[in-house]
Amino acid sequence: MKLGGTDAGAWGAKGSPLPAHPVPAFAAPEVIAALARAEEAGGGGGGAAAARPTVAAHPAQDAWSLGMLAYLVLTDSPLIPVDATASEVAAALGTSGQLPWERPGGALEALEDPATAAAIASLLRREPRKRASAASVLGGGLFKGLAGAPSGTTGTPRRK
Repeated sequence: MKLGGTDAGAWGAKGSPLPAHPVPAFAAPEVIAALARAEEAGGGGGGAAAARPTVAAHPAQDAWSLGMLAYLVLTDSPLIPVDATASEVAAALGTSGQLPWERPGGALEALEDPATAAAIASLLRREPRKRASAASVLGGGLFKGLAGAPSGTTGTPRRK
């Protein structure tokens, strides 16, 4: 899953303009806002490729996507429906208050390990500056064993 698009040219240096993420279910709220504005303005179809919204690239967007993907991998269920449009995701996330999974009984409470839930929650904060960095989470318990794994391995012990 690439942050900005479907080709290698979609990667961007921090602060550079980047086409908004094509899969809203994994996109950060600031990217969703740009996509939702484009949908509401009639973007989609026809000459939409030329009008695709851009956002300033930032590592916090990758951190959000990592949180969404980690939850999906661990539970086999997405926090946001994968086929949701940007407008639907924007409505689900809202603009203030608690995110759906932060509310009592939210999806993160379903995870058996509270430390895992906390790590994912730290990636899924609405404000980019309040999100944990992907690097800090990769070095923590959620990905325990992967950080020191030799290149090309998963860090999972071999069965004898």
